[in-house]
Amino acid sequence: MLAPEYVTGLADASGSFTFSRSAGNMSVYFSLRLPERDRVILEGLQSYWGGGRIYPVSPGGLYYRVSRHNELLPIVDHFDRYPLQGHKHEVFGVWREMVELKSRFRHPARERLDELAERLSSLTSSRSRRRRPATP
Repeated sequence: MLAPEYVTGLADASGSFTFSRSAGNMSVYFSLRLPERDRVILEGLQSYWGGGRIYPVSPGGLYYRVSRHNELLPIVDHFDRYPLQGHKHEVFGVWREMVELKSRFRHPARERLDELAERLSSLTSSRSRRRRPATP
């Protein structure tokens, strides 16, 4: 079993809190990509959180993705108890609100989800990170 602090560090370094849109629907998901040689780590995450799927991606990588609402809730709980550090903590906060909206309401307020999606996109785009002022 993976240690909770290790899981948080791994997600801080390589995890992605994001969403996708298709045919007017929005899906929220957590993902992480590692080299094929690290399959055991992704299988450990799958066991730790009790869900998600592992997919092969080229060249020589694996992609772990959790998108079912009932499987996202243990992820939210984990990062509430073992917080991320730095920028990804802010990203998680927005993503968490999206997960909660989709979990609490069968048809969440589309406007609020769109606002959160826009905010999440701005936080995760490499361009927005380059525009941030440097901290002395």
